[in-house]
Amino acid sequence: MDQLKNEITEILNQNKITALTPIQALTVPYAIQKRNIIGISRTGTGKTLAYVLPALHRLLQHKKCNYVLVIVPTKDLVVQIVTLLRMFSPLGLKIASLIDRDEINDAHFIIGTPGALRKAVKKMKGVKVLVMDEVDKLFGKDYERDMRKILESLGLAVVETGDNLKETADDKQKLMKRKKSLKSADHKDNTRGIKENNVNTLKKTVQVMLFTATYDEALVRRYVDVTSFKVLEMKDRNEKVSQHYVFAPYKHRIYHLYELCTSISKCIIFVSRIFYTYLLSNLLKELNFNVCLINGRMPQKEKNAIIKSFKDNEYSIMITTDILSRGIDIPAVDNIINFDLPTSRKEYIHRVGRTARMSANGRAFSIVTQYDLGRLQRIEKMIGEKMIEYKIDENRMSINKDKVEAALEKVYKKSKLEMAEVNNRSK
Repeated sequence: MDQLKNEITEILNQNKITALTPIQALTVPYAIQKRNIIGISRTGTGKTLAYVLPALHRLLQHKKCNYVLVIVPTKDLVVQIVTLLRMFSPLGLKIASLIDRDEINDAHFIIGTPGALRKAVKKMKGVKVLVMDEVDKLFGKDYERDMRKILESLGLAVVETGDNLKETADDKQKLMKRKKSLKSADHKDNTRGIKENNVNTLKKTVQVMLFTATYDEALVRRYVDVTSFKVLEMKDRNEKVSQHYVFAPYKHRIYHLYELCTSISKCIIFVSRIFYTYLLSNLLKELNFNVCLINGRMPQKEKNAIIKSFKDNEYSIMITTDILSRGIDIPAVDNIINFDLPTSRKEYIHRVGRTARMSANGRAFSIVTQYDLGRLQRIEKMIGEKMIEYKIDENRMSINKDKVEAALEKVYKKSKLEMAEVNNRSK
C-alpha cells in the first residue's frame, strides 16, 4: 500500500482496509506503472479494488474527466462498483453510471455494460484507463459486437488474423464467417478494418486492465494482442471451500434439496432456469423457510433491494440464476447449493466463489443426478480434486417426503402463473 497516494491509503484505513489482498498486491505495482495487465484470480479475492486503486492513483495525478472507463457484463456489477467508488468521494471523485443515465461529461470514472456503452463511448474524450472486468464473459458471443464497437470507438484496433488465432479448421471457418459479418455490418475500408497479415495493436495512450476468474487466452487473443500484457495469476486453489456432491435421482431432487436446507445455515441456491427461482422460492416458503429470489427478468431496483435485504440477514436463503454468480459482493454466505450443475465449467467456479469470500470458510453442495455424472467428472478434473459425497439421511427424507410433495403440489400452479406474468411483462 506504500506505493499508493497518501489520500487513498487514508480512506482505505478509515474503512478498515489495512492491507492488500494477494491479487491486489500482485497487480497494483504493475498497474501503477501504466502496464497493460491481465489479473487472474478466483471470485471473492478483491479484484475490484485491484483495478480501482491504481486507476484512482493515476487519476489523482491528472484530475481529468472521462479518465477511467470500466466495462462489466451486468447491471448488478455496475451498481456494486459504483457503491465501492463512493468510498472515495472525499477526494472529489465524480462517478457516472450508465444504467442511471448519469451525465458523463464531467465524470472521472464511467461504469457501464457493453450495451449501454456502445453508443455513449463515442462521446467520451480523454479515456486513459480502460478496465474490462469479468473479461471471459465480456469477450463471449453475447457481447462480441458491442465490445468490438466500443474498442474501435476508443481507438483500439480490433483485428483478427491467423496470427492471433489457433489455426484449427474450426477456427478458420469461424474467422472467415466473422470477417464477412464484420465487414458487411460495421467495418469500413480504413485503418480499423480487418487487414490480412496484421495483429491487434493497442493505442499506446490507453492503459488496459483485464480481470477474470477464468482465463481463456485464445478467446482474449481475438480482441487484443496478449503479448503486450503482463499476465498476473493467483494460482491458489480455494482450499477454504469444501466441495460436496449429493447424489439424487432426477425426480427426487426436491426432496434432497429440502433436507439440505434443513441441515445448513444461510445459503444461496443456484438454478439454471428462471422458472425454478419462482418454484423453489414458493416451495421453501410453504415449508417455512425465509426465502428471497433474484433473476434477470426482475427490475434493477427490485434486485438491489433484495440483495441489500439478504446482506442485512432479513433472509436466510436466496435462490438465483447465474446472474448472481459473478462479482456481486455478498459477505458471510456459508453455503452455496447447485440445484442443478451449470452447463459451463467456468460458471461453476463463479458460483462456488459466492462462499468463502476473502478469509471466510464455506461449503459448496452440488445436487447430481444420473444425467450429470459426466459433467461432474469434468468439473472435478478442472478443479483438480474429487468432491466429497454428502449423504442425506434416507429415513428422515422418507418421513418428510409427503410434506414436501404436498407443498410442491400446492405451489406449482402459482409458480407457473408468476412465470407467465413475467414473460408477458418482458414482451
